[in-house]
Amino acid sequence: MAAWSWPGLAAAIGRFHADIEVIGPPELNDAFAHLALRYVNAATATPVTPPPTIL
Repeated sequence: MAAWSWPGLAAAIGRFHADIEVIGPPELNDAFAHLALRYVNAATATPVTPPPTIL
């Protein structure tokens, strides 16, 4: 797969109905964490504050 950004790649992989294990690189793991936080905030009434490492 290819994408212009790590979040773009994470979103493309997330389209598959499958569990995902990120082996590397760390930037891809960070992108999944950032997208996961955005999805949690979209699904709940109270926004979750991200830890400093996910900004």
